[in-house]
Amino acid sequence: MTIETVGAIFLGWLLGLLSPLIVDAIRKHNREKEVREGIYTELRDLRLCMALAAYMFEIRFGTYDREFLNWIIPILKNYKGLIDTKQLPDIMETHVALDDKALLEIAERQKAQPGAGLIVKKYRIPYIDSQIGELGIFDEQSRSAMLEVRAQLDLYNEDIDEARQYYRMTFDLSGSDSNHSIACNNLDTCYKNLAQKAKHIVNSIELVLPS
Repeated sequence: MTIETVGAIFLGWLLGLLSPLIVDAIRKHNREKEVREGIYTELRDLRLCMALAAYMFEIRFGTYDREFLNWIIPILKNYKGLIDTKQLPDIMETHVALDDKALLEIAERQKAQPGAGLIVKKYRIPYIDSQIGELGIFDEQSRSAMLEVRAQLDLYNEDIDEARQYYRMTFDLSGSDSNHSIACNNLDTCYKNLAQKAKHIVNSIELVLPS
């Protein structure tokens, strides 16, 4: 038996030994890539929804200003998913170009009356919840940010329940004017809390998504 023959036999044995490891490594790589892309897609959609929720609250309270516009415009323009944002970024960019007085006038015109209700929705991240055991593929900062997103989203949804309760109370005509005023004030407080949580969720998502 020649050296070449022995070498060929050894190489065949080695490849036979390594093939399952190589296949497993490729399978693991593809699985991790699939999980990453699934999580990124869900986070991008959530980021957009939370940004639009924050926009709704800013409009309601008349706090629609240049700082907010500069925050939300890149989020809307960079979104590539299935949710249709229509021409909203273009409209916002025309507002950014206005002077402070004109922008303030727009904010005041759009501002709602105290106690006015909004259609507020709860949001879920079912894919991330189903892959919670796979978060080890991310670095520590990304894992921490994702867990923060989940925690804040739970609190956001709880605040929506509270806001809906106070909104129903604003229609209760059996109480005094004082009680009605308290319900309106509590509703406003809930909406402000929701606005802050929505922005916080967006900022936490930014720590996870690739630039």
